[in-house]
Amino acid sequence: MKIALFIRNLAGVVGGAERAALSMAGAMTARGHQASIVTHERAAAPPHYPVPDGVTLVRLGAAVETSPPDPRPDAPSNAPSDARAVPPRRAPRRTKARPLRALAKRLEIESRPLRAGVWSLRNRTVVRDLADWLARERPDVAIAFLPTITPHLAAALQRVPTPSVLAFRNEPDYVLTASPGDLDGALRARWMRDALGRFDRLTVLAPQYLDQLPETVRDRALYIPNEVDVPQFAAARATPLLERPRRILFVGRLERQKRPALLLEAFASIAERAPDWRVGLFGAGAEELTLRASAERLGLSDRIDFHGVVSDMPAAYRSGQIICAPSAVEGFPRALSEAMAAGLAPVGFESCVGVANLLRDGAGRLAPEGDGSVASLANNLADALETVLDDGVRAAAAAAAARRAAEFTPTSVFDAWEELLRSLAARRQG
Repeated sequence: MKIALFIRNLAGVVGGAERAALSMAGAMTARGHQASIVTHERAAAPPHYPVPDGVTLVRLGAAVETSPPDPRPDAPSNAPSDARAVPPRRAPRRTKARPLRALAKRLEIESRPLRAGVWSLRNRTVVRDLADWLARERPDVAIAFLPTITPHLAAALQRVPTPSVLAFRNEPDYVLTASPGDLDGALRARWMRDALGRFDRLTVLAPQYLDQLPETVRDRALYIPNEVDVPQFAAARATPLLERPRRILFVGRLERQKRPALLLEAFASIAERAPDWRVGLFGAGAEELTLRASAERLGLSDRIDFHGVVSDMPAAYRSGQIICAPSAVEGFPRALSEAMAAGLAPVGFESCVGVANLLRDGAGRLAPEGDGSVASLANNLADALETVLDDGVRAAAAAAAARRAAEFTPTSVFDAWEELLRSLAARRQG
C-alpha cells in the first residue's frame, strides 16, 4: 500500500502526535508498505524526532532555510527552529473595530456557507498544494493527524477523492467544542465538525471517546490506542524502583493544558513531610519562566530540577520513582505510558479521560477534580502523591502500571492499523 500521513508541522516540534505519525510510518514501512509523511510548514529545519528509514518526508509550502533548533530552555516547543527566519509579527492594535471582528466571527460560527467561504479563501494555497500532491502521488490511503491539518486535507479530498482516516490524537471534546465566549475556539471547533463527514473512517485513542463523537459519524469510528515500546522502557526496570532517586517526575510540554504548576503547588504542601523527595521536570514550553518563579515563591528552588528536552528518556525515567500527569486533557499520554512501562508509579486526575483510561484497575492513583479550583486541584493531587510516598503502595502501583502498559504492544496496535488501512485501500483497488 501507498500510505500518506498528513501533519501540519514537524520542524523542531516536540509532541506526541508527531511521534505517533513517525512511529506509524516506520512500522508500516517495516511491514513492506510505502509510507510518506506530508507536512505544510514554513520552517525547513529537521524534525525533532528522527524520520524512520525508508519513510519519505514531503514538505509542501514555502520553506525557508533556518539554523539549528533554538537551544534556549524557554524556547516554545512548537515554534520554528529559528524564530529569526520568520519576520516578527506586530502586536495587534486595540481599535474600535474589535467588536466588528467579534461580530464577523459569530456570523461565521452560525453560518456554514459563510464559514466555508471565508475559510476556503484564507486556506486556498494549503488546500491546493495538498490536492496537487494527492493527484500526483495517488496514495491508497490518506491519514490526517491533528486539527491543524484536518480541515485542509478534508477540502483536498473533495477535489481528489482518496480513502481516508481522521486519527484523533486528543480527546474529541477538546477539539469539537469550545469554552463559552471563546470565539476563536468555537470557530476552530466548527471547522473540525465540518470536516468530519469527509473522512471514511475515524480513530480514537480510548474507548470512552467514541461517545464524544457526533452520532452521524460514530458508526465509522473505532478505537486504536497508541503503542508502547515496552522493551525499550522496560530496560529501565533493571534498576529496582525503591533504589532509584526519590523524585517525582513530570514529562511533557510545559503548558497550561498539561498543568505542571499543579504539581509544584501539590509538592509544596507535602514537602516538609517528604524531606528526601524532589521534583524533576522534563520538557520545555511557554510556562517555564512562570514555573521557575513559582518554585522560587514556594521556597522549592533547591528541590525542583528543570531538565528541558532530553533525548535519553529511559535514563530520565530511571531518575525517579513517581510519574505525575496532572493534565486537564490528554488523548493517550505517551510519556505517561512509557513511564509506566519503565516501572514508575503514576499519579493523575480521574477527570482526565486519557489518564484515567491508562490508570484503571489499580495501575496508579487518581485524584478527584474537586470543585475545579486551583486550591482544590492542588490539595487533591497532594493527597494522591502522599499516598504513593509509602514504599509498599508505590511498589504495588508501579507493578500494576507496568502490567497495564504491556497491553499496548506495537504488534497489536499496528496490526489493527494495518487491517483498517487494507480495508480502505481495497475500496480503491476494487
